[in-house]
Amino acid sequence: MKKMLFLTLLLTLTTPLLASEKSADAPQSTFDVVLHHYEVVRVELLNDRMPNVAEHGEAIRKALADLQESWSAEQAGIDPAKAAEVREALPKIAEAAAALAKTSDLDAAREAFYGVSQPLVRYWEAAAQTASRGVVAFCPMVNKSWLQPKGEIGNPYHGQSMAACGSVVAE
Repeated sequence: MKKMLFLTLLLTLTTPLLASEKSADAPQSTFDVVLHHYEVVRVELLNDRMPNVAEHGEAIRKALADLQESWSAEQAGIDPAKAAEVREALPKIAEAAAALAKTSDLDAAREAFYGVSQPLVRYWEAAAQTASRGVVAFCPMVNKSWLQPKGEIGNPYHGQSMAACGSVVAE
């Protein structure tokens, strides 16, 4: 249990570092920004905690709203050929992130997190291949997927009661 908590803390601290390995002159894509906030929420849920969920849910919503206002495939972090499918997913992710930001208990937060995860996986599929992109994991117990960094499974839907339940289904 202590090892899992240490690993999730380490992932939380290193995810922004991995995303910032790009040139200092290159701005982060919206995908990188969203993925950073999403990972903070995933780790909170994995550890059965709520303190940062609302703040980071709202940050996801805001980043996507900003992208929708001044759309570019480059800022989105995707191949322009995949722009239509990502633009279709953005409002769904933003709406689910707004719901996530308003949750006050773990069960509701986990359900809202899944609402973010479903369309975010579509965005992930279109995003550029980078070290910070992570993997898609799946829990057969709840039949739900999520994104996370490569490495040990950290299931946000079961928290510490079944933290390692699931497997990587896409890299």
